[in-house]
Amino acid sequence: MQKRPGGWKETAWFVRARRIVRFAGLYVFCRNRFSRVLANLREFARMLDDRGVESFVAGGFLVSLLEGRQFRRFKDVDLNVDERERARLLEILAGQGVAVRVKWTGNVSFVWRGISYDVIFFRRAADRCIFEYKPHRLTLDVPAGALTDDRFCPAAFAAHGVRILNPAIVFGFVYLARKAAHYKKKDLYCLNRRVPRERKAEIAAANPRLRDDPDFLDWNYSYGAWLKDELFGISPPARRARP
Repeated sequence: MQKRPGGWKETAWFVRARRIVRFAGLYVFCRNRFSRVLANLREFARMLDDRGVESFVAGGFLVSLLEGRQFRRFKDVDLNVDERERARLLEILAGQGVAVRVKWTGNVSFVWRGISYDVIFFRRAADRCIFEYKPHRLTLDVPAGALTDDRFCPAAFAAHGVRILNPAIVFGFVYLARKAAHYKKKDLYCLNRRVPRERKAEIAAANPRLRDDPDFLDWNYSYGAWLKDELFGISPPARRARP
């Protein structure tokens, strides 16, 4: 039982009922949001490309792009951009009159023509790409050539006109984040079906945290398990990370 700011208490039944209402609201009444967000993303990505800034879609909307429909609710579109292009990106946004908020994690968030974006910066080092997620102190080290893959990235670009990050990289991050905070389970379910074992092995080889995890390569999370978690809160609640 949880106490609300107003003083009254939420029962376990109320919490579960609210989850069901949110679930129904997303899948029954919000199906058309995918096309609206995609149109906005295409325009924004094209604008960045024209100004020499390369961006890659990650996060929940990447999964929606792989599925070709809205796959789960999300509050913003996550983009990955090279750290060396940070200044150029901020200059472009300032020129557009866009207000930017710099987070303590180093990410920047903003709203462009009604759609919220969150930009996460990665670092290039020699022939490597380094991805960091400060809230849970996660680091992923991948070969530079693994930024995209030959199977899904060209297909996503042909279908939607935007670049996506290699799903194997996103899989590794979401897996680590779920181990730390029990969230984004549905993304993990989708990516687990698409990322080959050999891709997971490549990432695990370069990252001790994954290499020493006996569940990473063979981990499985079913759609039914996700549905129970989403509707009835079977998994432990997410723990909010603090700086």
